Amino acid sequence: MHLRPEDSRLHYKIAVTYHAEGQWERAIRQIDSALKLFPGQPDYNRLAGECHARLKQWQQAIDHLALVVRSRPKTAASWEALTSCLFEAGAHAEALKQSMLAYESTGKKPLFLFYQAAASFAMARFSDGLETLNEAMEAAPKMLKRFMVLYPAALQHPAVVDLLARFKRRRSF
Repeated sequence: MHLRPEDSRLHYKIAVTYHAEGQWERAIRQIDSALKLFPGQPDYNRLAGECHARLKQWQQAIDHLALVVRSRPKTAASWEALTSCLFEAGAHAEALKQSMLAYESTGKKPLFLFYQAAASFAMARFSDGLETLNEAMEAAPKMLKRFMVLYPAALQHPAVVDLLARFKRRRSF
């Protein structure tokens, strides 16, 4: 098989390999080559966004992930990548806004309620966070672990600990 440098899939596959090895800069160089050939390709933009996020290059990551969401607005994984990136970048207000849009766009997936709760807590909007967290736990209690990974500082809030304890007691009866 003859390899063509203008084949965007070849660059993408090489970038995926570098990504799997944790070589973010090399992956970005390859994915940038693929994006020059096919700039709107969602998979290419998602990989570019993930690599930039690993390097804490937040604006580049957000730009790429926003393109993915625009091209695949009903795909929860795309929204989660964008919302997670915004949250990690400290853009909590924007993470809240995007998680609300994601919730509606994806058919009300409870995952995005957890993101909304985390963003609310991060912005010191505790009553909103508690209300949303309660709603999220009612909808999908098994996703609570993902919330704790996203926002472990929640356990420092006594009201959150009380909410979790009440929820656990109710579920055990």
